[in-house]
Amino acid sequence: MKHIKRSLRVLGGLAVVVDVSSVLGSNYVRSEALNGFGSAATGGLGGEVVQVRSTKALKYELCRSYSFGRCNDSSPREIQVAGTIDFTGTEGQGEGQGCQYGRACSAPYKSESLLLIDGNDAHCDGKEKTLVGFDRAGKHPLEIGSNKTVIGVGPSATIKGKGLRLNGVSNVVIRNLTISDINQGMIFAGDAIAIARADLVWIDHNRFHNIGRQMIAGGLGPTTNITISWNDFDGSDTYSSYCNGEHYWNLLFLVSRRRSPSQITISMRSQGGRRTLTVPRLLFISSTITSTTRMRNRAADSSMQWMLDHLCKC
Repeated sequence: MKHIKRSLRVLGGLAVVVDVSSVLGSNYVRSEALNGFGSAATGGLGGEVVQVRSTKALKYELCRSYSFGRCNDSSPREIQVAGTIDFTGTEGQGEGQGCQYGRACSAPYKSESLLLIDGNDAHCDGKEKTLVGFDRAGKHPLEIGSNKTVIGVGPSATIKGKGLRLNGVSNVVIRNLTISDINQGMIFAGDAIAIARADLVWIDHNRFHNIGRQMIAGGLGPTTNITISWNDFDGSDTYSSYCNGEHYWNLLFLVSRRRSPSQITISMRSQGGRRTLTVPRLLFISSTITSTTRMRNRAADSSMQWMLDHLCKC
């Protein structure tokens, strides 16, 4: 971690309402006390419980209604993800202006490409621009409404090829999921979890792998009362900015002094027990943890000090 860059049962496609206790079992009991800014998050507790196995059912249950393009479904609901739900190729292939980004790698590693956000994007300045292909599904994340729990059933629950977005919502819990293979090797073609103007969020016991850009990205607007705990950020990747098998992009929280304060707790665990890093006002953070092969929300004792010294600049 040497480099710092400033700056969630379907039958015939229908969801089936199930008894949570019969599906999740004792392994899914909230065994550890939630702490930090997101400690009051309850998600869909007390609401309808549905289990999904298809792309159509997952998209519908996460958000059943929209207003002016934004999710306005605030009914409490627990969405259980069973098996692998793969969005890859479901929306076709796209093409846009971009460039090769980073170093030119030789086998077994591959060079990353970058998809320009728009005509004003300067990331490819000084580089040869070319058309780059991408999977459209990865560019369009799944919207989650307020008062929702998205939880994986069993150890293999996976959302593949598309991420999750929390945009102007509150009280969301995301647990026990693998989110993977979102335009691998293509920067700006999709994040695993994107958070914008959200409040009261708990992201816990998830795994992220083969993500083109950020595994968790937040801070586009006030981002308050967030706890990120016990996650596995798997950065082993054949696509590598430095041709070393390490994913460059992992966590990004953009916060400006001109914006409202953000409140985020990142919980770490070492062999000596649980520790919690609490940053009460992220007015000064605009950082990306980079060049990390595997970063877990648990770490050796020295990692806590590293976070304090380098991520927060506290």
